[in-house]
Amino acid sequence: MEQQAQESAASAVAPSQHELSVRFAVTATTASGEFVFLSGSCHELGKWRLSGAVVLNKEDSTTTSDAAATSSNLWTLTIPLPVGQEISYRYFVGTYGELHGSERVVLVRTFESHIESRKVRTPQTNGRVHEATYEPAQYGLLSGKERVQRGWLSAESEVHLRFLSNAIHWWKARHRAKAHSILIVPMDLRYRENSQEDEDDLSSPYANEMELAVLNQDECRFRQQGKFGRILKPDEVVIFRMRVLEPQFMAYRCDFFAYEPGTEDVAVTEEGPQPKNVGCCYIFPSNAKDSYGDRTVMINGMKHQPIGQLFVHYMMVQPCKAIESTLEVSYAKYWRKRKPLDIGHRGSGNSFSVKTQCASLRENTIASLAGASSNGADFVEFDVQLSKDKVPVIYHDFTCYITMRRRHGSGDSISSTSSNGSSRGDGGDAFGELYEMPVKDLTLHQLHMLKLNHVSEKDGSTKYNVADDHQPFPSLEKALRVLDPDVGFNVEIKFPLSYKDGKHEAENYFERNEFVDVILAATYKHAGKRRIIFSCFDPDTCAMVRVKQNKYPVSYLSHGEVTLWPAYADSRTHTTRTVLYTAIAYDLLGINVHTQNVLTNEWLIQEAKDAGMVLIVWGDENNDPAVIRQMNDLGVDGVIYDRIEEFKSDKDNVFRLEYRAKRALLEQIREITIP
Repeated sequence: MEQQAQESAASAVAPSQHELSVRFAVTATTASGEFVFLSGSCHELGKWRLSGAVVLNKEDSTTTSDAAATSSNLWTLTIPLPVGQEISYRYFVGTYGELHGSERVVLVRTFESHIESRKVRTPQTNGRVHEATYEPAQYGLLSGKERVQRGWLSAESEVHLRFLSNAIHWWKARHRAKAHSILIVPMDLRYRENSQEDEDDLSSPYANEMELAVLNQDECRFRQQGKFGRILKPDEVVIFRMRVLEPQFMAYRCDFFAYEPGTEDVAVTEEGPQPKNVGCCYIFPSNAKDSYGDRTVMINGMKHQPIGQLFVHYMMVQPCKAIESTLEVSYAKYWRKRKPLDIGHRGSGNSFSVKTQCASLRENTIASLAGASSNGADFVEFDVQLSKDKVPVIYHDFTCYITMRRRHGSGDSISSTSSNGSSRGDGGDAFGELYEMPVKDLTLHQLHMLKLNHVSEKDGSTKYNVADDHQPFPSLEKALRVLDPDVGFNVEIKFPLSYKDGKHEAENYFERNEFVDVILAATYKHAGKRRIIFSCFDPDTCAMVRVKQNKYPVSYLSHGEVTLWPAYADSRTHTTRTVLYTAIAYDLLGINVHTQNVLTNEWLIQEAKDAGMVLIVWGDENNDPAVIRQMNDLGVDGVIYDRIEEFKSDKDNVFRLEYRAKRALLEQIREITIP
C-alpha cells in the first residue's frame, strides 16, 4: 500500500508552457499506514474533492539535507500547476482502505480546518521550480493558530459501544465485591480466518484504533484505551468507538479484569500488582443486526463457564452517501466572537403556550420565520422531522390532530363518522371527529391537503391565518429557498427519546442513519451560503450529524436538571455537567441549555468557555427583556426567545450590519488609494 502511494505521488507529469512546477513541503507526524495528502481549489489538486486529492512523498532523513527531515516527518510533492493564479489548498492526514470488490478509497484521519485556507500564487514561469512556502509548513499551523479536526465518514462506518455503571451483572458475590475494568479488542473475522498465528493470540490489525471516553471532567475527550481498558465506576458513562470500513465482518472481544479492593485507583505498573483477567465475552455482527440498540451478552469465565452478563448499548454510524463533504471549508468548530445572537424561537415565537403571551403568527411556518427575519433575528430556530414519504418538514410536536376534511372551504369537507355511527366528534358537526396522528404516518401531500390542528386545538378551530405561508408543515427545502439568506438557521432535529418512566416520545420511528441522511441531503442541496447550526435533544443523533459531514456545526440541546418536562431515560441528558462532557466528547460546537441551567449553575459559563464550547440559552424565562440583558451580560453566545419583534429595537440582524460596515470600509479604502 505504501509503495502504491509513493508511486502515485511520483507520477506527476512535466509542466506545459502554461504550467509551473510547484513544490509543497510540510512536516507532520503520522502513524504507520498514514500519509499526508494535498487538496486544493484547482483541477490539479482535485477541486477540494477527496477523490482528487494528491498524496505527498515522505522524505528519508538519510538521503536529504533538509533539516526538517531529521527533526520531524517531512512530506513533499512537486506538481505542475497553472501559472498566474492564486491557488487555495489544505493538507490532511489520511490512509487508504479497500472495500470488498471495489477500488481503494481515501479515508481522512485529520484535516486542517482554518476558515482561511493556505494560498500560493503561481508567478509567470521562467522554467524554475516554485516553492509554495519559503520553509516547510507545519501541519495544522497557519498564521500562528493551530486548527486540526478529526475526519468525517467518507466510506467507513463508526461503531460506538456505550456502558453504564451497571453494565456488568456478576452472578457470584466474590465478583461483585471487586471493581472490574473492560478492555475491548476489535477482531476482523476474515483476518482471523486467514491468520497463521497461534489461536490463543487474538491480536487484530485494528487493535490500536479503539478509543474510549468517560463522561467526566478529566476523561471526556476520546483517547486510546489502556492496557487493561477502563474500570466501570458508579454513575459513570464509558463510551468506546472505532472506525471500520466493513463493520459486518467485525466482532469485539470484551476482556474483564478484577482489581483487589483498594487497588482500583492505583496506577498499574509493571512492578506493581496486576489486575486479574477473570473472563470475556464476544459481541458478534449477529448481535448487532440493526444500527442501533441494546444487547445483553453472556460473560464466560477462564474455565468457559458463564459467570455474568454484560449490557451494552451499540450504535453504528454509517457514511452519508447522499452528500459529498469536501476540504474547501469547515464551520463545524467555527464561531466568530461577537455580541450574543438574537434567535427567534420557532420563528416569531411559541404560538400555543399557556404560560406566556402567544406569538401573533403560527409557530414554525414560513410567515413566522420570515416575520422574525424581518424584525432583526440573527438566527431563527425551528424543528424538523420527516413525513411518511421521508420529506423534512418543519413542525414541533410528534403528533397532530386531523379531521377528515380539506384545509380550505367547507364545500370540500368529507363527512367523518365516529365509532358509534355519529358524525359528531369532539370538534362538533362543523369539523367532524378529530384523530391524533403521528406526523410520521402522514405523507407531505396529506400534511398539506388535510385540515390539521395542533394538539392544543382539539376543538378543531384555529385562531391563525389560513393563507399558505401561515400553514403548518412547510418543507425544510422551502424554508431554505425562500427565506432571507442573511438569517441563520438553528435546525433542531426532532428525533424521539425514551422517558425514564418507560414511555416513548414516538414509537417505531425511522432508522437513525436514514433519518439524519435525508435532513443532511436537503440542507446540503438548498442551503447555499446560509449559516446553519444543527441541534438535538438526542446525544446520539448529535454524534451522528457531527461525523457524517464536516461543514455544519452541531450543538447538544438539553434542559438538564429542569423538571418542567419528564426526564429522559438516557443518563447523558440528566445533568448539565454530563451534557457539557458529552458535547466535548463528541467534538460538538457547543450546548443549547435552558436558562434555568445557567442561573442555577454558576460554574457553567466559565467551564463552557474553558472547553471552547459555544453556549446558547432557551426557555420561557427569556421572554423578558431583563432576562435577555442578564444573559447577554453573563456572556452567553446566543439567546433564543419569542416575539422578537417586541423585544428587539434594531431591525437589522448582525450579519447584515457587519456586511454593510465591511463595504463602507472598503469604499473608504478605495477613495484613499484611487486618485
